[in-house]
Amino acid sequence: MPIYNSVMRVAKLAIDKYIEMLENLGIEVKPLNKTGYEGYKIIIPKNTKINVPISLVYVSTGENQKVLNKVIVKEGAFAKIYTYCTSLNEGYHLGKTIAIVKGHLESAKIHKIDSKSTIVSLNRYYVKKGILNNYLISNDSSGNSININKFYGIQSNIGEYVIYKQKEGLLKTDSKAYIKDSVAILKSRVVTYDGKVINKTLISGTGKGYSSCDGIILGKGKIYTMPALNTVKEGEYYHEASVGKINEQALLYLMSKGIDEETAKNIYIRGFLFRDLPEDEQLKFLIYSIFQNSSSK
Repeated sequence: MPIYNSVMRVAKLAIDKYIEMLENLGIEVKPLNKTGYEGYKIIIPKNTKINVPISLVYVSTGENQKVLNKVIVKEGAFAKIYTYCTSLNEGYHLGKTIAIVKGHLESAKIHKIDSKSTIVSLNRYYVKKGILNNYLISNDSSGNSININKFYGIQSNIGEYVIYKQKEGLLKTDSKAYIKDSVAILKSRVVTYDGKVINKTLISGTGKGYSSCDGIILGKGKIYTMPALNTVKEGEYYHEASVGKINEQALLYLMSKGIDEETAKNIYIRGFLFRDLPEDEQLKFLIYSIFQNSSSK
């Protein structure tokens, strides 16, 4: 217990120093006191530009954990918020995010889920004449992940990108974009070995929308894709879905260049997962660093 208490004191000191640094950048950070939840209210003031990612880290070490974060990005502001969630042993992590975006927000959620653990992510984003790019990223997860996102956009641009490499367990994503005179893009790239994937999307309202749910199965896994469009007269929407094995011709082409089969598979998988990512060098570096040491099994 003395060692544990010392670690907790050091962690609290580090968090306090980090919050102080954010406040020096002009960001308002307030701990939330909602019963049963931990988390923060983060406000990016009007016309404030924060190019350095704001990092939030949560670790569940076997006990159940509940997190609630509220984010407000005001007019003319720009911010990046990266949330790292890890659930260990048999506990679960319940994370909620409520965001109001009037400026530009780059939101990334990085999940690392060990066997017999579960992460549940329930999020709502209200994008009012703003820009939101939301990313769900995970590498070599073997537990269960349930991600339900709702986007509400008014004269805005909304993008969601699911980039997921799964060993086993359950992955369920259910993303709905309700838009008015807006643009919504929902893209999913999933690789599974022996897991089960349920991938649902919906775009509804007026404006333009595109949804794609693509997956690769390498083992005995299963992928269910359900893209849906609620079309109206003023809407222009498209969707597509593809699920299959690794393209053998592409694999043989790589191997013809002197690359061994295992390395060729990894190159193919990374190319599939990272396809069509927006131009954001910090985010690309983050994703590549997460996946660079991954193997096909």
